[in-house]
Amino acid sequence: MLASSGDPDALVIVNSGSRSGSEAPPDVALALDRVGVAVGALRATGDPDEIVSAVRDALSRGARRVIVGGGDGTVSLVAGLLTDGGAGDPSAARREVVLGILPLGTGNDFARNLHIPRDLDGACRVIAAGRVRAVPLGVANGRVFLNALSFGISSAVTRRLTPDLKKRAGPLAYPVAAAAEGLAPKPFRVAMEIDRERVESGALQVVVGNGRYHGAGTVVAPDATLGDAQLDVYVVESAAEPQDEGVAARAANVLRLARVGMLLRRGRHLEHEGVRHFRCARARFECDPPQEVNADGELVGETPLACEVMPTALRVLVP
Repeated sequence: MLASSGDPDALVIVNSGSRSGSEAPPDVALALDRVGVAVGALRATGDPDEIVSAVRDALSRGARRVIVGGGDGTVSLVAGLLTDGGAGDPSAARREVVLGILPLGTGNDFARNLHIPRDLDGACRVIAAGRVRAVPLGVANGRVFLNALSFGISSAVTRRLTPDLKKRAGPLAYPVAAAAEGLAPKPFRVAMEIDRERVESGALQVVVGNGRYHGAGTVVAPDATLGDAQLDVYVVESAAEPQDEGVAARAANVLRLARVGMLLRRGRHLEHEGVRHFRCARARFECDPPQEVNADGELVGETPLACEVMPTALRVLVP
């Protein structure tokens, strides 16, 4: 624990395991000091349990501001502790705790959704300005997510995204891992309840977005925004029946993923005939076989999955 003589009601927590977090704590302290932001304590740790413990301790002492340095997974973890229905103290939201973000991860999509600068000095200036915005959060099986959750090929890609690959390749780690996993896609059946509509399909990938960006700057949908309190769901359907394991079926799925992937980087994936898009307030998914779920870059469980939006759930310092 590195303590300062600043505001005892503020905590800075830096994930030292994030892409830029291992060498960040001294820089964070200096950058915050340069813009006149005084804090009660600065804690650097790569252990999620220690992050949870530090935030809960700060809340119990009456902290009104928590500043997080890390990637989307770290920010999502802390956001869950600051909101009603999250994994932490439910009274935290009533105390109007405000979240500040220092984007030190690989994707930093939540910061991108909120137009928070990716450079440390710029992010610190946002915190110093003190402008607060209430933003919606997604909730899946009781767990908060900021940007998007997904299952299918994305979960397999997440398993390939080792800390070493993230540090070496940075944002390029996502396409590198996706390219490797895309050579052996595993289709599945998904039954979806989108608001009151029921849809079934063979699928390679399902994405549920709360904001505009996921996967290091990939657009969820052309009209998606963080402020609309709607979920954007897109499904990359399998090119063959999931039970078809023949060479031709596998080749067709690889080709479909390649084509959708090229469109995805340009934000035009919904134009592909094999991609379906829905906008809704809530959704439920059941898969055969069950699929591992990725939320904000972290593997968090399996389907079945129930999702909804909590409007104006989180108070964040924004430009």
